[in-house]
Amino acid sequence: MNPNTIHEQYAGTTIGPLKIPYFPLVDLHKNPLDKDHLHITKVAGKYTIPDDKANAFAEDMIEKLNAKKGSFDGPTLKLVDYSLGPDGLTLDVQPSSFFKHKSTNLSLDKDVIWNMVEERNPDYSNLDDGLSNAIGTGVVAITKDNKIVIFERKHDIDQYPGLYGTPSGFVNPLDDDYNPFNTQRRILKKQMGIEEEYIKKPELIGVGRAGDDRHIELSFYAQINKTFEELQIPDKTKHENIIPLEFTPEAVAEYLAETVESVPRDAVKRGDMWIDGKTPKWVPAQADAINKALRMNNNPKRVDKAISDEFYRSLKPVA
Repeated sequence: MNPNTIHEQYAGTTIGPLKIPYFPLVDLHKNPLDKDHLHITKVAGKYTIPDDKANAFAEDMIEKLNAKKGSFDGPTLKLVDYSLGPDGLTLDVQPSSFFKHKSTNLSLDKDVIWNMVEERNPDYSNLDDGLSNAIGTGVVAITKDNKIVIFERKHDIDQYPGLYGTPSGFVNPLDDDYNPFNTQRRILKKQMGIEEEYIKKPELIGVGRAGDDRHIELSFYAQINKTFEELQIPDKTKHENIIPLEFTPEAVAEYLAETVESVPRDAVKRGDMWIDGKTPKWVPAQADAINKALRMNNNPKRVDKAISDEFYRSLKPVA
């Protein structure tokens, strides 16, 4: 396919000139939800992969991953269905596992997995696609001195190695009592050292799917009642870099433009979702969440202009 055609017909999220491999399912940033307006319904049983060939592939992959250092080893959830009504958002969830997530969603570049998805309907709004669709969370955390904390992820981790993003993690039904609001609180404490009493007004601003490996991600926005210098990040060795950015459209846009690089090493290539020179090297849902958070706090036209201006400025050769 001609690259220009890909750009014109891009199926993911377009933010000005940028192409983000992310598909929104529920966009809430204009009307964010607090914890009292997120309702969880637990589906009985444990999710299993419905396709025999894909399941056999997954079981073989699980055996190999068990022996691999750093493999996921905790329980997680599949999003089965969702509905938005006057009382808020309802998520129907079902227990799954990290291993099933790695063996299906992260193996979409394998024919046996992709064929299963295509047979069941490859539409991103179709949650009954045979994949385990683990529910992840990302938190746009804004400090008291108006900094957004960005992590450059380690280059040897399994999920999105080397990409930029926000504090994030998968929902653990045991630790989080099935509730993603509890997940965002847990990861802010674990990854940034922020106790619950310093988290002001956490809100859910979006639900979507990663465009490449299709896992579900819930995006949160939280104000932190500490300055960046006051943060006691527990273990800085888990990230290549920790970057405090001024939470303004111009400062964030400059960093987005600087980080448009080649296609990430381990990105799933099916669907041409990652485009060289157009896709910032960020975790897709988290790039989208930051864009939403900027629009919550600034005129959207200012955000669009900042991103476009910085992107095209970064293309100009330095004299």
